[in-house]
Amino acid sequence: MANIQQRQGENEWLSGLELSGSDQIGYTLPIGNDWKTIRMGIAYCVRSLDTDTLGVTTITPTWFMGICSGTASMVKSTNCTNFVGFRWTVAGPTAAYDFATANPDTYFWLQQGGTTFYVCRKLVNTVTDTNSDAAALSMPASGSVNWYWMGEITKGTPNFTFRQSLTAYNAWTDITTTGLRKLMENPTISQTSATLLATEDSGSLDTFNIYWNETKKHRLEIAGVVVRRIE
Repeated sequence: MANIQQRQGENEWLSGLELSGSDQIGYTLPIGNDWKTIRMGIAYCVRSLDTDTLGVTTITPTWFMGICSGTASMVKSTNCTNFVGFRWTVAGPTAAYDFATANPDTYFWLQQGGTTFYVCRKLVNTVTDTNSDAAALSMPASGSVNWYWMGEITKGTPNFTFRQSLTAYNAWTDITTTGLRKLMENPTISQTSATLLATEDSGSLDTFNIYWNETKKHRLEIAGVVVRRIE
C-alpha cells in the first residue's frame, strides 16, 4: 500500500509508503525522461506485520528500486518494458539477513554471507546485473529510527553509471526526511559505483519504481522518498 503525500517543485518530491508481501509502487516523474542524472533517496526501516513474526531471526527479502518505463509493466512484471536501477537479494543456501540486537537499536544485517547489492536492468523477464556489493545494505528493525539509502543513475552510451551511499550498520543515526533532503544536496555520492549496459530503446525511463518481496510478514516502511534531477 502506498500513498504519495507531497511534491516539492519540478525536480524533487516526497512520499511516504509501505510495502509488504510482494508489492510495488510506480510514480510517473513530472519531468518524464528529461534527465541525464537522477538521484533517489529513502529514509526507511523494516517492521513486523504482526506479533507472530516478532521473534523471526532471519529474513530473505528481494527488492528493487530504480526508474522504469511507465506504470503498466514495471519491474515486478514478467513482461517488464524497461527498468534500470538497484537490486538487493540474498544468494546461497545459508544466506539471510540476521536479526541483531545492539544499543541503541535492532537491525537486520547480512551476517551469513551471500551477495546483496547489484545494479541491474530488467527487460521482459530477464534481469541483467553486475555485482557491486562493497557496501551491503542493513535494515533497522525497531521502528524507532530510520536509516538512509541514496542511489544515483547517469545515462551514458553505451553504459549507464550507478552510485550509492547508505547508513553503515553500526552508525545508529536516525534520518528524517528533512535530513535526507539535505544529504541529497551533496555535490556527489560515491560510496559504491558500477556501470552497466543500458538504453531507452525499449521504453523511456520516466517512472520511479520500488518492488519489495518478503515472505515472513515484514514490511518495508519508507518515511520519505526524495527523487531529484541532478542534470
